[in-house]
Amino acid sequence: MKFSTRKDIAASPAAAFAVISDFDTIADQARAQGATVERLDAATTPATGHWKIGFDFRGKRRVSESRITTYDPPQQLALRSRIEGLVVLLNIEILEVAPDKSRLFYVVELKPETMRAGLVVQSMKLARGTIEKRFEKRIGKLTARIESQARA
Repeated sequence: MKFSTRKDIAASPAAAFAVISDFDTIADQARAQGATVERLDAATTPATGHWKIGFDFRGKRRVSESRITTYDPPQQLALRSRIEGLVVLLNIEILEVAPDKSRLFYVVELKPETMRAGLVVQSMKLARGTIEKRFEKRIGKLTARIESQARA
């Protein structure tokens, strides 16, 4: 199952990439919402990021292990996460449209590895319209944050 969108933003590709690859801020925001975030690699470069993330979802504690698969500033960032038999692939690409304008392509793909994860994905397909609306809303918030930080 795949979700994708594209948004034009009033920021350069470098400014946009700086926001989407600010992993310390993203981890702090996740912690503020009750998640636990632990960096598993000792590297200090973002290109080798590897995290263990715990969060509550539908009344149960879930654990995700996420790893950067592509780090190509300022054009592309890709992550691979695994949550209880479900592989989540996230790919963000940034294309320069004008000197201070970019187009952000955001794709999330869900690949079940177990029957239980397959049932989860199947139920998500039934609620696809609602999930797509939430997805668009969150990407809208991300692009607004990118634009506000680019102006600052």
